[in-house]
Amino acid sequence: MVSVLLSTYNGARYLPAQLDSVLAQDQPDVRLLVRDDGSTDRTVAVLDAYAARHPSMQVVRGRNVGVIRSFFELLAHPAARGDYVALCDQDDVWDRDKLSRAVAMLGGGRGTAPAMYCGRLRVVDDALRPLFTTPLPRRGPSFRNALVENIATGCTMVLNERAHELLRQSLPTENVVMHDWWAYLVLSALGEVVFDPEPRMSYRQHGGNAVGTASGVQHWRGRVRRFRDPRNRNRLTAQAAEVDRRYGHVLPPEHRRVLRAFVASRGAPTRRLRFALGADVWRQRPVDTVILRALIAMGYV
Repeated sequence: MVSVLLSTYNGARYLPAQLDSVLAQDQPDVRLLVRDDGSTDRTVAVLDAYAARHPSMQVVRGRNVGVIRSFFELLAHPAARGDYVALCDQDDVWDRDKLSRAVAMLGGGRGTAPAMYCGRLRVVDDALRPLFTTPLPRRGPSFRNALVENIATGCTMVLNERAHELLRQSLPTENVVMHDWWAYLVLSALGEVVFDPEPRMSYRQHGGNAVGTASGVQHWRGRVRRFRDPRNRNRLTAQAAEVDRRYGHVLPPEHRRVLRAFVASRGAPTRRLRFALGADVWRQRPVDTVILRALIAMGYV
């Protein structure tokens, strides 16, 4: 059985197409758990209408706590149970075999270890016209990558039961950049991350996305601007320190060493420079790693 966890907020415009695509999955026994994050438009009315027709769908009304906490509340909800748990955004459209493909990729020969599926996105405009496909991660999933870059987009994620339990046993209330980045960090440290090179969903790009996609110069111009904002300074090292507080005692020794060196790099300028030159952490593209090193040396990360 697969539990799909959907967080909604003022998403009435695009929500029906997403609900239809989830409810039409070819994976048998799919349950849909929706938490509304205090919507003020017709979102709840849309959800209630669908739930009245689909017994496998449950709607929870919540107060507005933001996307990170909303998904964490879903992960912790008693109804979020099953052999697999999938995360879902409100404005995308899934291919019919999205869940069955994820289950197949997580199931073969991986035993009972915590494992997470994620994959590429077929980016479309608000009318579902194709724009581009997100690039393949050149070096693949890795804990050293997860400390400084998120390649696991939440709306593609499917967790096996062990991965779900690993996350829900210690959900943070602060120092998290995004819920999906947190999952990538924890699972790359203590489990397995399976990346699908073939997109199985259409990611709708529009002005209302909680997090959009960008690339190239535009991507780094925005990223540097955010890093220079005093409110965002040291967010990545703060997130890493949160992982250490919650999971440091069970991390493999090499992961623990890299994580603690990364956290310590926000100290004195000489320590920052030494860590930046050592490159114990890296992004998927070499040019991005060079820029990252400069940001670490300047104390922004």
